[in-house]
Amino acid sequence: MLYGLIKQIDCLYLDAVCAADGVMAMEHRIILRLDMNAFFASVEQQANPALRGKPIAVIGSNGRTVITTASYEARKFGVKTGMAIWEAKRQCPQIILVVGDNRKYTYIYINPDFQYDAGLHPSGGGVQH
Repeated sequence: MLYGLIKQIDCLYLDAVCAADGVMAMEHRIILRLDMNAFFASVEQQANPALRGKPIAVIGSNGRTVITTASYEARKFGVKTGMAIWEAKRQCPQIILVVGDNRKYTYIYINPDFQYDAGLHPSGGGVQH
């Protein structure tokens, strides 16, 4: 499940020669970079099938908040992380605002094999229009 929510995975293999205490050794490292910029929006779209394929943005719970993240559908209209809600609505009038649910995102991240089925939701977030 988690793997379907990650848009891009980059893997960089590094070979380096290290010298410690006068001993030369070859060091192998793998650096993994996950593009989880739209992770919250992807989780919301998985949790609520009615949101799939639609431009959505995850926001904070209070009235004075900004866009936490936007779905790839919303990004096509220029909606970005940190953007004011009024600005996002101007860029994308059909955007659907979803109140973020950190417990849900943590649960999905910790349990990557979790599948959304009817009635199985870690917790419920709110949708605003």
